[in-house]
Amino acid sequence: MALARAIFYDGEVAEGHDAALFPDGDMLRIERTDGQVVKWPLSDIREERDHGWEKGLVLCRLTSPDRLVIRARADGHAVRAALPHLRKRDIDRSAMRRVALWGMGALMALAALLLVILPGLANQLAPLIPPAREAAFGEALVRQMARMLNDTDETDTPPFCATNEGRAALNAMAARLLEGRNLPYTLKIEVLDHDMINAFAAPGGWVVIVRGLLDKARSPDEVAGVLAHEIGHVAARDPTRLALRGVGSAGLLGLVFGDFAGAGVMVLLADRLLTASYTRDAERAADDYALSMLADAGISSDGLADFFARLTERYGDDREGALRYFASHPAPSDRLARVRAGSDVRSETPILTPGQWQALKSICRT
Repeated sequence: MALARAIFYDGEVAEGHDAALFPDGDMLRIERTDGQVVKWPLSDIREERDHGWEKGLVLCRLTSPDRLVIRARADGHAVRAALPHLRKRDIDRSAMRRVALWGMGALMALAALLLVILPGLANQLAPLIPPAREAAFGEALVRQMARMLNDTDETDTPPFCATNEGRAALNAMAARLLEGRNLPYTLKIEVLDHDMINAFAAPGGWVVIVRGLLDKARSPDEVAGVLAHEIGHVAARDPTRLALRGVGSAGLLGLVFGDFAGAGVMVLLADRLLTASYTRDAERAADDYALSMLADAGISSDGLADFFARLTERYGDDREGALRYFASHPAPSDRLARVRAGSDVRSETPILTPGQWQALKSICRT
């Protein structure tokens, strides 16, 4: 008894032939009404699901253009029951290997773009950005950082601290450090009211000291050392390079994994600058700049070294808390040794008077 009735197309002429289908071991025997018999291996038969005709069943072979069209619904059900592998997905192993190779190549290219090409482009582009535009960009980033740390929205005023006496003390410290030095921008220093022990530089000459660092500092020399280090990053335009790398990375990853909105890019860049991890060469250069600046101002670098040594002794390896600022820089122990050995200067004239120091420590108290 025939399994089903069908129309057989040989792929050479448009005319079809009525045929009966019979199971025959591991073959499907196709007996045409003109007397010809064709056999298809069962393992070779697949259902053609994208033929545009929903009412019937179309069978094809993997290795030939033959087709079988089964019009009767009952016959279609019978064939599907007898040949359960009709919808098997066939994987071309050579194609899979090609896809895997292309995927590996794409990942390697993406890594090269992120780790080699974008940093190189950032280094070349940073000096070309107009200082005024860079300063405006830096201000936007600083405000975004303030919102992130204090969980506020865009309509809130950033919680910068600015008592008159505290601002005067901070300006006096900066003036002492900057005497005789030319920076590519006008330096803009703010104190952010948050308990994180941190300080960071942003594009366009921005330096932000977070209140937590002032709370833990015991002397103005300690704060001056941190400020000098961040000014070193400003002088080398390191924050701008880091921001350019971040913009490029965000855009590239947005294309690969999904689009980043402008606000998302700003959040990403703000987070990168808050936890800025510059290259070792950039860190060494900023340390050297700070040591030179402290020496020119007649300030010992021991305060900076003592500050971080004290934090390390008290908090251990607290890289997400008290030591987040210091831990974001590479090789803390090596850096401490270099800073401690970097200057033989002994402070003769304090960078701040006791009254100025207390005013700076209290700059966030209204």
